[in-house]
Amino acid sequence: MKAAVSRYARTGADNEGREIIDAYRGLEKYFLADRPALWADKMLKDGAFLEELVPASSFYHISCAINELLNLKVAEGSVVPGTDLPR
Repeated sequence: MKAAVSRYARTGADNEGREIIDAYRGLEKYFLADRPALWADKMLKDGAFLEELVPASSFYHISCAINELLNLKVAEGSVVPGTDLPR
């Protein structure tokens, strides 16, 4: 997600905006609804998650990616076509 945000900030390309959305939706699968503020690190083939301690590096990468997204400067009233993502 972080790379897609950087590319989108540089190019403004619609496909990069869609990649941000796809990356975030993929990441959401790992957030644990039954344990707020926690996430899983490894998904098994059946869609279940491996019960293990999550490395701090995962939190670092997730927080950096979300920070990049939040810092993305947007123009008022402009959106990526086909999405609700501000441009």
